[in-house]
Amino acid sequence: MNTIYTYYDYVTDDHKATASVMLEHWRRSWSAQGWNPVILNKNHAKSHPLYESFFNRILEYPTINPPEYEQACYLRWLAVAEQGGGFMSDYDVVNYSWRAREPTAKMLLYEVHPDDELITPSVVGGTESGFQNVCAAICAAPIQNLGQILNDQHHVSDMLILQHYAATGLYAATRTVRQYGEDGWEHAPLVHYSHGSTVMTDRVNCMKTARSL
Repeated sequence: MNTIYTYYDYVTDDHKATASVMLEHWRRSWSAQGWNPVILNKNHAKSHPLYESFFNRILEYPTINPPEYEQACYLRWLAVAEQGGGFMSDYDVVNYSWRAREPTAKMLLYEVHPDDELITPSVVGGTESGFQNVCAAICAAPIQNLGQILNDQHHVSDMLILQHYAATGLYAATRTVRQYGEDGWEHAPLVHYSHGSTVMTDRVNCMKTARSL
């Protein structure tokens, strides 16, 4: 059975309560389409031989978010690399009809925004070397020359780093995932119930009830 990985680390009690509901719905949706859903955490990333150097590097990266949240976004790449690659999904992506499969590229990202053609790594698939390459790119990223200034603070994320490498051949991209509310989301095989797309509603309830599995 093909495995789909997601990544979760405890941040706060409030976050844990919300995440547990989302993780269960994520698991149900992917399992219904023939996948083996597996939740990774920091211990899986720590098993990678390059964990210490990788972790020390990402500690240098500025963020407007809680540090634990941003660290999880980086460490998930290392955790999946340690598993030998495969498919990785955010746990706010619900699978409605995307059947289990093998990766078709070294690294393929499945969410591309229609307006600016920028990627979001909400669902990705690749080989072990593809994930290792992303980890290396994260470590080598020229932080001073990328990112955003938000509320007068420098902010960098794994998404912004990947967008920086868009033209380098590090990955390919295709538009399979739709954000909630985006044109075509009602019939898309994969829907991303992101913070931004659900800001005007109850995110957890929306994820569970917007469409039936």
